[in-house]
Amino acid sequence: MSSFPRVVVDLDCLTDNATKVHSLCQEHGLGVVAVTKGVTSDAEIVQAFMRGGLHSIGDSRVHDFLSLRQEEFGVLELTLLRQPPRSQIHLVPHITDRAFMSELSAMEALGEAALAKGTTCDVLVVVEMGDRRDGVPMSELTSFVLATSRIAGVEAVGLAANVGCISGLLPTAENQELFGASAARVRRETGLPLKIVSTGGTVALDLIEHGLLSPTVTELRAGEALLLGVST
Repeated sequence: MSSFPRVVVDLDCLTDNATKVHSLCQEHGLGVVAVTKGVTSDAEIVQAFMRGGLHSIGDSRVHDFLSLRQEEFGVLELTLLRQPPRSQIHLVPHITDRAFMSELSAMEALGEAALAKGTTCDVLVVVEMGDRRDGVPMSELTSFVLATSRIAGVEAVGLAANVGCISGLLPTAENQELFGASAARVRRETGLPLKIVSTGGTVALDLIEHGLLSPTVTELRAGEALLLGVST
């Protein structure tokens, strides 16, 4: 036995975790993004989640996705969960499928990078729900999404909410209903489909199990439940 510290990963356990989370969310009509930033999107761990039925991976660092794009994984959707620094925005259209964004100037730069590649980049506008990590205030959401829709090279495909990141704000039936209602309002006021309404993280599983999550929400982002099988 080696003497240095190391992490031992049971890939079968991770596949079992993924199968259970996928099954629960599927029962409630929800897609799942497996958040793998805690393991730098390690290829073997991603494959374990794929064996459990999960084919959408989320990470907050664009460089973590490089090895996944170099590997042959078949159908795999990569979502950048945090707006990248300006020095890395040019990489996003080349590596990721979707990106969380909350600044118009950054989206303009992303649009330019996408057009230079001859493509467009899907973005989810982050909504500030009280966690105070990042996001657009609800009072400005409609005008922000309309401004986004006018930026060449990007397409607003949905909204995303962060909770439990900085301030300790947890998802509740009330704040998730408010998030869902805001998504419905913005769809109505902009005329945009905004098909994806993404919430997180693992702490929202309790709401799902008890049928308390807003029916407007379409997607759960989870990391802890998949990697550790628990929720703090």
